[in-house]
Amino acid sequence: AAQYANAEALRYLTRALELTPESEPEARYSLLLIRERVFNLQGERAGQAKDLAELRGLARSMDDDGFQAARRRSEIALRRASYADAVSDFPAAIRAAQDAIRLAEAGQDKGREAAGYLRWGRVLCSQAAYSGAQARLEKALGLARAAQDRQVEGDSQRNLGLVWWLQGEHDQAEACFGQALAIYRELGDRRLEGGTFNNLGLISSERGCHSEALAFYEQALRIFRQVGDRRGEGIVLGNLAGTALSVGVLSRANEIHGQALGLCREIDDRTSECRILANLGLQHHRQGEDSQALDFGRQALRIAEELGSRRWQAYALTNLAHSQVALGLLDEGRKGYEQSLEIRREMGEAHMMLES
Repeated sequence: AAQYANAEALRYLTRALELTPESEPEARYSLLLIRERVFNLQGERAGQAKDLAELRGLARSMDDDGFQAARRRSEIALRRASYADAVSDFPAAIRAAQDAIRLAEAGQDKGREAAGYLRWGRVLCSQAAYSGAQARLEKALGLARAAQDRQVEGDSQRNLGLVWWLQGEHDQAEACFGQALAIYRELGDRRLEGGTFNNLGLISSERGCHSEALAFYEQALRIFRQVGDRRGEGIVLGNLAGTALSVGVLSRANEIHGQALGLCREIDDRTSECRILANLGLQHHRQGEDSQALDFGRQALRIAEELGSRRWQAYALTNLAHSQVALGLLDEGRKGYEQSLEIRREMGEAHMMLES
């Protein structure tokens, strides 16, 4: 229903833009801001990119005073960072986040400055640069509190939780997620509440509490579908499939992996596609189908290398090595395990070394 409502909103907004002449830049700007956000929820990246380009041009051409111009451009830079992150163009996401910070400082806008550091920290976390990510996220948290920006405060807490979780510090991660969840409920932000349920599911899964993890994931999936967040839906489907794989329900894992892979490819979420392909490799390995597992593992590794994601390279190498060993490719498997272990050491993911 939410997806249908979003499609209806896109039709309305597109018609409104067709009826709004270029001589009314303020009205076009406001409509484009809304449509770009709906495109983002729908995962329609081509439309989103086109709207961002027009918004950027309008922001440069509109006759604002100095502060207002800087604030407007900072907002567009933040959205460019979000778009680049969604399509896994991490260098572009960092550049856009830095632009947002510079422009927010010029516009004396602490809230958008905080959001810029938040975006920067998110990307560094994706690249397994955890100390740098933590520093930017703590900067974002402090600025958000000073600006009384509860949204960015909640987002900073949630992303700090991810940094702790990725380093195996589950208690600290759980505390951050709990604070973020309280803020999202206060704000009535259902989409980010769903994202936090997904994060809590990750902790439960790693603790071996699979029933609890499934309950969190199902809550997240229900919310994502209610609000029409297709990227969030794809991410949580991948986690549901991973949990099914962990408890040995392989037919269910296969079914959900198929749904998740199709959705991630449709919306160009390459990071999630990489993770799902690696998990499919592990699944086929556990089913004794190691030739198929090898193919999935190589696809995952290729994407991880293209993205420059050390974390997913390590994960793909480990799963690929399982199949190589099973097929008697012992030297290749040994090299894969060694490479994965070295990456884990570099990233400081000591809790994941046994997996490698």
